[in-house]
Amino acid sequence: MVDRPMHIFNRISKLVLVALTVVLALGFMAIAAVFLIGTALGARFQAAPEAALQALVFIFLPILASSGIGLILGTLIRSEQGALYTGIGLAITTGFISGIFTLYSQLIPVLQLFARVYPISAANSSLIYILVGEAMAGYNPLEAGQVALTVSTSVILFAAGLALYAKYCWRKE
Repeated sequence: MVDRPMHIFNRISKLVLVALTVVLALGFMAIAAVFLIGTALGARFQAAPEAALQALVFIFLPILASSGIGLILGTLIRSEQGALYTGIGLAITTGFISGIFTLYSQLIPVLQLFARVYPISAANSSLIYILVGEAMAGYNPLEAGQVALTVSTSVILFAAGLALYAKYCWRKE
């Protein structure tokens, strides 16, 4: 008989590897497309080799957070279509109120606070800061406290999504 905790650990390990591999592959393809199109249209980046390595870390964080949010929505909303539409609505709404679709400096103070806490916009600001500069980012998102907050909220969202999925959805399979 298989030990129950070890069986759960194996299932979680496989889920993590599959989910992260798919999301990272799609994410990096999208990133490559954005960089290629941006460069073709005239965008210039100030990316030294160490800046490129930093950027890779900050690219991974919103992917991790988004995966967690997707797992949470997929678990709580039983309909695939409902979860998809809710995810799109949530992504668009949080994109607008967190400064992803506008400059950080144009947000009202309460939304600037949200933009610093929401890991997707905070990581986006970090990428802007690394690749373009502080003038475009609006603040320095690479301060130790801000980086710790961005990393921890990304990991917490992913862990929460994984835990919910493991508890409520594996029984259906």
